[in-house]
Amino acid sequence: MIPRLLLLCFGFSTAVWAADSADLFDLSSIRNVSNLEIKVLEDWQPHPTMPDIQQKLVEITMVEWWRGQKVRLPVTLNVPSDPSKLPVKHVLVANMGLTPRVSTPKGASLQLLRENGVGVVGMGTIDAMEPKGQLHLAMKEQLLKTKNPRYSSAWILGMSQMRGLTAAESEPDFFKPEKVISTGGSKRGIATNAAGIHNGRFTGIVPIVAPPHGNPGTPSGIIGAKPAWREGQDRRFLETVEPGVRRSLGLRKLRRETRLTLAEVSAQGWSEEDIVSLNDRIWSVSRITDHLDTFDRRGLEYFFN
Repeated sequence: MIPRLLLLCFGFSTAVWAADSADLFDLSSIRNVSNLEIKVLEDWQPHPTMPDIQQKLVEITMVEWWRGQKVRLPVTLNVPSDPSKLPVKHVLVANMGLTPRVSTPKGASLQLLRENGVGVVGMGTIDAMEPKGQLHLAMKEQLLKTKNPRYSSAWILGMSQMRGLTAAESEPDFFKPEKVISTGGSKRGIATNAAGIHNGRFTGIVPIVAPPHGNPGTPSGIIGAKPAWREGQDRRFLETVEPGVRRSLGLRKLRRETRLTLAEVSAQGWSEEDIVSLNDRIWSVSRITDHLDTFDRRGLEYFFN
């Protein structure tokens, strides 16, 4: 069913850029191939067990996030080996592993590649970005100082999805994108939202386990600011699960935690209005309900899973 749903997305018309994106993303720079600073890690070669697929692994510069901090990320490009199917016009930008090695699509993505000649661009997450294990902490420092939603996971992951497509466009013999779907789960689902909202090269999005309207788990992006009744609800839920599950959920929360705390923002002198406003602006980066009129004008299609 998923392959059929994905294929349907390629029937939608090409879009133009959203008019309100310039405040957050420099779209001309995002699409500029010359500033990718491409490093080829593995040049084009056939897949070792599926010779009908060829792959290339590159590392690209996504952005200079703040002065002196360039963010680079590995990208795997996957296309058919048959020259008659190149360059591919249908492209899927999707998840890949955390390690800088060639990543082969799985499931529906692999089926689309092998059976329908869809090019697949594999992107990593913030966990793979240098300095590993430290970048998100520096991001929090920038957010605390500036109150700028640019310094959030939604922004940087949305940027990576867009720049992954630019990396594909740097290979015109292999990619000539006309219909492009972004997809991914969780944080990469939020990235999918952001890419579809802010960059008109994407004609369809399939976010997985990602909210269309905001964060369903807490009404505030500041840890400790959510109401006591919600904290109690979380605590009561954890008391109902097995100890192993409880421990696993706790570890998952630690891995995912990149938000500011109430103590941190209070020490910085933030007001209650600052807290509410920042939460709203951060979520607006990837909240499609703020942009439905733009979607209608562009013809962008979306399917939430």
